[in-house]
Amino acid sequence: HPFEGKANEIQFPTLTKRYTSRGYETELFLVRYRVESNRIVREEERIREKAGGGEEKRKWVVLDRIKGGEFSFPFKDAETEGVIWRDVWTPEEKLGRPAGVRLRMQLVGSEEKGSIHVGGPQKKAPPVFFDQVFSLPQGNWGEL
Repeated sequence: HPFEGKANEIQFPTLTKRYTSRGYETELFLVRYRVESNRIVREEERIREKAGGGEEKRKWVVLDRIKGGEFSFPFKDAETEGVIWRDVWTPEEKLGRPAGVRLRMQLVGSEEKGSIHVGGPQKKAPPVFFDQVFSLPQGNWGEL
């Protein structure tokens, strides 16, 4: 299960250490973050079934009250040597995992809160966007 990303979803394998009745156990899970309606959801699915235990899946809302959300991934532009953010990272490109993931979203109702008035006609406040780049150590840069 390699890292895979699209504008509305990322998924990757991870080791998760959890406390159980038998003590701490480390298990391999496939984790997905998905943009659904006005929220971001995290899903976990056990990759290998345990002996005597069924398949385990969990899902919960990580963030709500957003107006859309989009993931993007860094690629180096060979001409400018700058960074270009693309909305897809596929295993077919054989790049491993990206050096980072950017999450951009608009907060619900942010375009309706208040207005701006600075010595001229009153204007509607611009929408409030949230941009966050999550660095992934030992990740790779896509090449364009």
